[in-house]
Amino acid sequence: MNEKTLKALEYEKIISQLETYASNSLGKELIRKLAPFTDRDLIHEALQITTEAVDFLRSAERIPLGGMFDIRSSIKRALLQGILAPTELLEIASTIRASRLMKDFLSSNNSDGGILPEWGQRLGSFPWIEREIERAIGPEGEILDGASQKLH
Repeated sequence: MNEKTLKALEYEKIISQLETYASNSLGKELIRKLAPFTDRDLIHEALQITTEAVDFLRSAERIPLGGMFDIRSSIKRALLQGILAPTELLEIASTIRASRLMKDFLSSNNSDGGILPEWGQRLGSFPWIEREIERAIGPEGEILDGASQKLH
């Protein structure tokens, strides 16, 4: 799609409004990268995904959308043997929990297949990491006495 058409459609305004609904920097980044589809198959798939999402919103009591953080820099530092702050570990635990809850939600609402439940199956679930972080770090980011044998 050319720039003239995007300008006529006020595409930048649409993207700016959509960004206000993002809950974190990662979501905003993904929204800024959005571009209209021109391929018929991609358009059909996107409409199917949108229909599924609307159906979920209408039928579900509560969709677990909270608790996601942009943890990319923390993960990168951890992979390089870096030290993470307790608050970073809490964000990782929260994001892992959010992933697990969304996976469970999409699996339990998978009555007739679909794209979103299939994507849900790809989400990671690491409850042991959640538990270890919650065992060692309190909700305010304090290191708990039970974090290690030595501290205990």
